[in-house]
Amino acid sequence: MGFHFPPSEEYWVDCHNHLSSGKTHSQLYAMLNEWFARLDGFRLGKVMEIAEGTDAFNVYKDVSSQDKRFSWLLHMPFNKPDVK
Repeated sequence: MGFHFPPSEEYWVDCHNHLSSGKTHSQLYAMLNEWFARLDGFRLGKVMEIAEGTDAFNVYKDVSSQDKRFSWLLHMPFNKPDVK
């Protein structure tokens, strides 16, 4: 994991993570707990995950509605439109 969260309360920087697809509820909660345990010293309050696929939308929706530390977006490649 390569974290680059600056330890400053005077400004914020867009620090997001790309999340590989296929995470379960338990895997996602374990990941969040591990990250926040490490990044407590940086006063991390929330992470923005960028989902690379649609297969775990329900998991992301559930976790983001139950855990204020987690939010997510879908990565939509500009050169691969969904024409279906």
